[in-house]
Amino acid sequence: MRKNGWRTETETSGGSEKSHSSPVRHRCGIRQSPSITTSHRCVVARHTAAKPGSTIEGADSYLSGLADAMAMTGTTIHCCLFDGVDELDVLGPYEVFSCAQRTGASIEPTVVGLDSTAPIQANHGTTIEPQATLGTPDVVVVPGGGWSDDEGGVRVQVEDGALGDRLVQLHGNGTVIASVCTGAMVLAHAGLLDGKTATTHETAKRDLEAFDAITVSEDRFVDADDVLTAGGVTSGIDLALHLTERFGDETTAETVASELAYDRARSV
Repeated sequence: MRKNGWRTETETSGGSEKSHSSPVRHRCGIRQSPSITTSHRCVVARHTAAKPGSTIEGADSYLSGLADAMAMTGTTIHCCLFDGVDELDVLGPYEVFSCAQRTGASIEPTVVGLDSTAPIQANHGTTIEPQATLGTPDVVVVPGGGWSDDEGGVRVQVEDGALGDRLVQLHGNGTVIASVCTGAMVLAHAGLLDGKTATTHETAKRDLEAFDAITVSEDRFVDADDVLTAGGVTSGIDLALHLTERFGDETTAETVASELAYDRARSV
């Protein structure tokens, strides 16, 4: 049995039962990994081709100062889960952050539900159990999934509004908000992208362009100071590596990219 990322095992001895717990290990050695099951086999080929760079909009002064402040306590990063989420959108960045933590970076990633740790059903049939609920982290990553299907996933989150409202509250208190793929639509409808340049999955760019206050970019990911957006699916890995470099250092980001055999997009 698993609870909060720990595996509880029961042994029987002399007619009595004894329980002990041990950490569930991530591939890079991190305990408290999310509990994941799947109803079918799915093979995901890693994206290794170099992509066009990202847009960095005056983020140096903002994020470097923020990184200095966070370095003393560790940068907490919450990767959000909800029904219909695309698996790679959330687990790709989570693995990057976990590997960075394994190498000694002061980064603390957690996979979270909005208000519940009940398992969610992801877009490709995987069941994922959140480790905690969304708190007050330094960074929140909002994945995509389901927008183009007109049901489930991001579209439900936009219509419900609760996640967007929570992101606005956190952003107002200094949390950096990042999105992957169509997760940008949650940010857009919450007003967090007003006056900014942003990107999203190719299939959702026309919807993002409908917001007059948003400039849509063709770049792999966009860093607009306190709000960051990434394009389709695997670009979330580039975004996570970028955040790892910002809140850690370039050596750590390059080490993680090498560990994952990933050819990261560079900024322009």
